[in-house]
Amino acid sequence: MTVGLAWLAFAIPSASGSTIVAEIKVGEGPCCVVAQGRSIWVLNVCDASVSEIGPATNTVVRTIPIGPQRRAGDPHCSHLKLIHGGGALWIERRRGLEALNPARVYRLDTATRRVIRIAIPALVERSIGFDGRSLWAGPDTQGMMRRIDARTGRVVGQFPVSRRRVVAVTNVVADAKQIWLATGDNGLFRIDPRTKKIVAELRLTSGGEVSMALLGDSLWIAQTGIRRLTRIDTRANRIGARVPLQVKLADRFLFPHLWDGGDGSLWFQPGPASRVKFDPRTGVPLKTITLPLKGPQTIWGIGGVAIGFGSTWIGQWPGRRDGSVFRLTP
Repeated sequence: MTVGLAWLAFAIPSASGSTIVAEIKVGEGPCCVVAQGRSIWVLNVCDASVSEIGPATNTVVRTIPIGPQRRAGDPHCSHLKLIHGGGALWIERRRGLEALNPARVYRLDTATRRVIRIAIPALVERSIGFDGRSLWAGPDTQGMMRRIDARTGRVVGQFPVSRRRVVAVTNVVADAKQIWLATGDNGLFRIDPRTKKIVAELRLTSGGEVSMALLGDSLWIAQTGIRRLTRIDTRANRIGARVPLQVKLADRFLFPHLWDGGDGSLWFQPGPASRVKFDPRTGVPLKTITLPLKGPQTIWGIGGVAIGFGSTWIGQWPGRRDGSVFRLTP
């Protein structure tokens, strides 16, 4: 359904006056950054660890391993996903680079630093979302969706999702009113967490890997290799706007990528050096941050954005080497 669909086009603003106040060396492959409690937390995908940064000193105060360490013969980096809520970090980790390799879910208590593995069957990639009170995990390989208590890490509910309609889930986001599933065949499904039923089904245009951010009444979607954002109006369950972007993508297999800043802000990453902040209601680009690219390397990974402690924190990593988190103000 495309009634009322808006096509919007905006120029990307040039680099803003944000100032780098610190560069903090972390682990290998810092893909994801969040602010929670009194710390900044960084998920390092290539050495399966979390770095905890103390904002008062701009240093890593501890590094916490997540799950079993890499074995001889394992692929160098495993895909991971990090979300936070309920006094914890939730990390999805699987071995190897194959999309169908099973994934496990871990809970890191940000007060005690204790890590536990959640006792649920293996998932496929990026199949966790936090709704403000609970973690949703799934569907697993048998089509089962589970609700996990944020404080205890125990399963407190489950329901089946149609395996005929929902095939190969590649990403999940949630809030108190909705769960959205993206699938490998360009499907997008909304589930009502109260009734456990699919209440909307949409189709995305053909594209690559999907990243999503659920902010207010908007679900924003980016697809790798496509210079466009798609906004889903969650009040009407339809595509509300498509926003073409006049920007060069550094790599069509990795970029663009969307990041939720954790404070209601929306960030777009077209390449390793740039992050563009968008208005989450209108899709208007507000500012651009440009980071230095150091060294001769040509392969860079995606790096997240977090807002906290009066600063913007951005992860950046060059291929298979240790990475950095940049702290910027304002």
